[in-house]
Amino acid sequence: MWLCGPEFLYNECSFHPESSVPTLNDSVSTLNDPVPEERCCVQSTIAANHLQNSNDLFQKYSSLSKLKGVAAYCLRFVNNCRISKDKITGFLNTSELNTAMNVLIKSVQFIEFNNKINALKRNQALSCRSKILSLNPFLNNSGIFRVSGRLRHANIAYGHKHPILLPKRHILTNLIVRYYHEILLYAGPQLVQSSIQEHYWIIGSKDVIRHLIRTCVKCYRIRASITNQMMSDLPTTRISPSPTFLRCGVDYAGPFQIRGSKGRGSKSLKAYIAIFVCFSIRAIHLICN
Repeated sequence: MWLCGPEFLYNECSFHPESSVPTLNDSVSTLNDPVPEERCCVQSTIAANHLQNSNDLFQKYSSLSKLKGVAAYCLRFVNNCRISKDKITGFLNTSELNTAMNVLIKSVQFIEFNNKINALKRNQALSCRSKILSLNPFLNNSGIFRVSGRLRHANIAYGHKHPILLPKRHILTNLIVRYYHEILLYAGPQLVQSSIQEHYWIIGSKDVIRHLIRTCVKCYRIRASITNQMMSDLPTTRISPSPTFLRCGVDYAGPFQIRGSKGRGSKSLKAYIAIFVCFSIRAIHLICN
C-alpha cells in the first residue's frame, strides 16, 4: 500500500516511464493482423460392440414369452418407421411373434457359431474337431442354423425333421427349457427333452435340462424330504419273555354290519370287534360282540 504514491508522479510527463498497457490503436492493429490457422488431428477408434448389446437384451428378461413380446414390438416399430401408410397397431399376432423368435435365434447363433456359419456360407467344410460335425448342420433359406439327419422324406413337420441348433450355455437356451418345463406342468427331464427336440436341438441337452429342473423352486418344494421322527425305546413288556397273552394290548374296531342267519328275512346287526395282541409273540385274539 502506497501512502505517497510512486516518485515519477512528482516529475513532469516527459520523465514518466513508458506504459506497457496496450492502447486502442494497438489493439485494432493487432486484430487486423492475419492469425495463422491451427489444425489438430484427433484419432478415434470405434469398436463394434453389437454382440454385447444383444446379450444385454437377453439378460433383462427371465421369461421367454416376455422376451419375444418385447422383440416383436421393437420389430414392429422399425417396420412402421419405414412405411408411411398402413402402419400396424394393436395386439401382436402369431406371425410377429414367430418372426421375433427367429431374429433372437439368429442373433444367438451368430454369437455362438459365427465361424461355422461363415464357413458354410463360403461352401467350406467344418473342422474335423468341431463338436457339431456329426450333426451335419446347414443353413436354411431364412439363415437359421439347423440340424440335418435321415428324416428328410418323413411325413412330419419341418422343424421336427431339422430342429434348430442351440448352444449349451446361453440365456435363450435356459429360457426355452424353463418355458417347456412350465407348460408341461413341471414334468421330468425325459418329457421336457422329447418336447424340446420337436423344434430345437440343444448341445448337451440332458445336462442343461437336469440342471434347470434341479434348480426349479417349485420342483424343489415338491421334492422336499419329510423329517422322520426318532422312535423311542421299546417298553420292557415288549422285549421280556413271558407266557402267551400274559401281557397284551387291546384295541377295538367297528361298527360292522353282520347277519345272524341266511335268507331274505334275516336282519343285519351292528357289531364291534375287540382285538387282543400278545406283546411276546404278537399273537392276535378277536372277540366279536
